[in-house]
Amino acid sequence: MDIFVLGPMEILAAGVPITPTARKPRQLLSLLLFHIGQKVSNEKLIRGVWDDDPPQTAHATLQTYIVQLRRRLKNPVGSESATAKDILTTVDDGYMFVLPDGRFDLMEYRRLSRQGSAALKNGDLTQASQLLHDALSCWRGEALSNVRLSGLLQSEVQRLSESRVRTIEYCIDADLRLGGHREVLEDLSRLCAENPLYENLQLEYMVALYRSGLRVEAMNVFHQVRSEMVEHLGLEPSAALRRLNESILRADDSLDHVFPETYLGVDPQILGSVSAEKGVSL
Repeated sequence: MDIFVLGPMEILAAGVPITPTARKPRQLLSLLLFHIGQKVSNEKLIRGVWDDDPPQTAHATLQTYIVQLRRRLKNPVGSESATAKDILTTVDDGYMFVLPDGRFDLMEYRRLSRQGSAALKNGDLTQASQLLHDALSCWRGEALSNVRLSGLLQSEVQRLSESRVRTIEYCIDADLRLGGHREVLEDLSRLCAENPLYENLQLEYMVALYRSGLRVEAMNVFHQVRSEMVEHLGLEPSAALRRLNESILRADDSLDHVFPETYLGVDPQILGSVSAEKGVSL
């Protein structure tokens, strides 16, 4: 079975599409897949489908949706040993989705991202870059783009989007260390335009511009970020951005070989942590 949620939801069993078409079963399955291999309580599933306004028949209707999902899984599961109830199993007061043989893009993304981050922390830059690029290639667009998101699902998707941005940061950091400053310029330009208040990306963009011989453009980025922050947040840029801008003004020789986290003053493993209030766009 092949499951895809990093983009439009799509479920394939032995090559046969079995993705639910009805809205609420699709929401129910999405929540189960986000917690694959873990029990999701009936109460949480009901919240994930009806938010804070469930009908009086919510528990009975939930069981009906589970039966419908199992019916879709019943025939083309692709494994004689795996039945629909083995895959979508009842656990105490909830349900759990157990992945049979196959591919699940979210699990693959998390594994590659975790391995890539560890390689970056250990200084294995080539391996880190490869793993992190592979992790990002798992994405085919906005997660669950063909699912109407309840409040609970929206929170899950938001956390996943923030994880994706952190992975992008680690990937760009690895590429900058490997001398790929010109190669990352296009992606950084787009990401920084979409996230003008996301300071870590702006910092990496300034470093990449400077190393590409675009010193004036790097300083312009700082002034644009400062203008946005003062106007929208009433704040000055962080000390990290100010230090980097001062180094660019001096044409500091160290800029040719230091890494972005030198200015941030943090371990690269936590590079990219920002408050959700700033907003992240991909």
